[in-house]
Amino acid sequence: MPANWTTPVTWNVDQLVTNDDLNEQVRDNLEYLLSPNHDRILRDNSGDYAITGVTAFQDIDSTNLSITMETHGGPVLVHFMGSGHSNGTNNPGYFDIAVDGTRVGAAFTFGLLTLGCDAAAWMPVSLVVLVTGLAAGNHTFRPQWRSDVSDTLTLRASSSNSAATFEVIEL
Repeated sequence: MPANWTTPVTWNVDQLVTNDDLNEQVRDNLEYLLSPNHDRILRDNSGDYAITGVTAFQDIDSTNLSITMETHGGPVLVHFMGSGHSNGTNNPGYFDIAVDGTRVGAAFTFGLLTLGCDAAAWMPVSLVVLVTGLAAGNHTFRPQWRSDVSDTLTLRASSSNSAATFEVIEL
C-alpha cells in the first residue's frame, strides 16, 4: 500500500502523461483508498481480567488493549468482543469505548453496553460503535468497563479459554 495519498493532478491539454504519472495518480491512489487504516488485537492475558466494586469506567487494559491510529478524518468502526460474567445479585457489567480518553457513551450512566446474566454463565460481550467527527490525526481507542459496588465482573482473555478481541478500522 502506498504510504500517502497523492493529490490528484489537473492535466493540461497536450501534456505528456507517463506510466509513472498514471501509476501514481490512478493505481497508487486507488490502492490507498482500498486499504483503509486498521488494527486488531487478539489478547491472551494468560488469565482472565477481573474487577470488583469499580463504579467508574476505566480501561480494561490500557497497555495491551489500546490502539493508536492516524486517521484521515473519516468515520471509524470500533469493535470489542469477548466472554464475560458477573457475580452480582443484579448481574450487571458495563462496557464502553474511550477515544482519546473520552467515553463515546459518556451521556449514558451505564455506557454503551450492559452485560446482565446468570453469575454461573459466560455470556458474549460484543460492542460495535461507529465513531464520527474525528479530525485527521492520531487517536487512541480503548475498551472500558465498570461493575457495581459489590459485584465482580470477569472477562476471559487467555489461550485456554478465549481471547478478548479489539478492532479499529477507518472507513
